[in-house]
Amino acid sequence: MKKALSICLALLIAASLNVMAFGEIGTGEFRDGEIGTGEYRDGEIKVQRVRIYSRNHTVRVGNTLEIEARIYPEHAPYERIEWDVSNWDIAGLDNYYGYNDRYVDLVAYRPGTVNVMVRVYDWDGRRVAGDVMTVTVTGPGGRPDPTPTPTPRPVPNPTPQPANIGGKISEATVTSAVRAKAERGKITHTTFRGYTSVSANTLKAANTEMQKAGGVVRLKFDTLSDANPKSVEGRMTVDPRNTTNVKGDIQLGVFTNDGATGDTRRAFENSFSNRFAVIRAAHSGSYGMKVDFAVKTGSHLSNATNLFLYSYNPKTAQYQLIQNPKISFDSNGFLHFTSSIGNDLIVSDGPLRSR
Repeated sequence: MKKALSICLALLIAASLNVMAFGEIGTGEFRDGEIGTGEYRDGEIKVQRVRIYSRNHTVRVGNTLEIEARIYPEHAPYERIEWDVSNWDIAGLDNYYGYNDRYVDLVAYRPGTVNVMVRVYDWDGRRVAGDVMTVTVTGPGGRPDPTPTPTPRPVPNPTPQPANIGGKISEATVTSAVRAKAERGKITHTTFRGYTSVSANTLKAANTEMQKAGGVVRLKFDTLSDANPKSVEGRMTVDPRNTTNVKGDIQLGVFTNDGATGDTRRAFENSFSNRFAVIRAAHSGSYGMKVDFAVKTGSHLSNATNLFLYSYNPKTAQYQLIQNPKISFDSNGFLHFTSSIGNDLIVSDGPLRSR
């Protein structure tokens, strides 16, 4: 009897112990001093760890490598995921805008080795898990070439070509990318850079490919900076499932430079006392679908708590309020919003206030 009571007491003591893990630093190790991610409070499941997964750890220059952050337990809640790379001259990620996206593409620029890093944050803003994966970018010969032979300096061109010279993206380019990415039950994305327009038929063909595969592939179109063609000036993201009302071509340009937006910004600053961010969308009028935008506009609006979005047509000098734009800034300082109308897009700190 005493032996049975001793065993029961030992089990009760063991069950009452609060075992705590400490925060990951990204290599599967734990660091003292950080609050653990394996802790359970009031029955809530916490993130225990995150691991970076990819089918390959090598990618050739000019290609992309899909990378996934696998969170454990699978359904544990978290506030945001952040990605980064150790050397953006060698490779970059297509989620510069801080998307809460478990799937990202590593874009290979030149030969070398980079570390891809992911961090997971809880709703209190604490980093609760992280991981690092090393990727080798190979040159044309298939071997790492961290010091490639320099090419001769080109003759200066007084009228350089704009960065976005891809023209209209073809149906074959889009559907082949969607076909390669779509997997049953999976939501992911594919990114296209430097194209200026996409047709309604191409978007609908992409939707057909998704339906065949049973997955969802959101299409991200990046506008490159003319000043720095490796830099993204703005991004438009569309869901091919929402193309029923799309007619004709969608113009893909998103610009924030003063040359594109200066006149509109000055007109609004002269008429209203608000603080503004001005974005020029190349498309005029309705897109026929909701489009998600992400742009870098500076920090002058990041502390505003009540942001409004307006569409302005410089030709008619008319503006209109965009309903439910879902405006927010991410942790990297990028402005996100949704609009079904193009023209010049003005974000203001509250309703417009006349001077």
